[in-house]
Amino acid sequence: MAAPEVHHLFHHPIADHSFSADRQTLAVAHENNVELYARSGGKFTLQDELKGHDKTVTSVDIAPSSGRIVTCSQGASSFDMAPLGCLTRACRKEPHICGRLS
Repeated sequence: MAAPEVHHLFHHPIADHSFSADRQTLAVAHENNVELYARSGGKFTLQDELKGHDKTVTSVDIAPSSGRIVTCSQGASSFDMAPLGCLTRACRKEPHICGRLS
């Protein structure tokens, strides 16, 4: 088992987080958005922010094989967001949501 890592990314509480299968991307549920951090050397840096929820995001998960990001919020909405291979705004349509889950 690998040794635990400690990263200080911010100074506020978070609702949830999820690592990609290769542990190179970290998705963090912060207020109404999901922040995506990419590993750069020994630290994580903010790369993008996924928006679309109207209430606090309570859960985020990254699918291990497809890299798709699924979130849900206090407003009982769920989103199936862009895959991790598509982290630039140029390859996603605003507001960064691929489809709303029912």
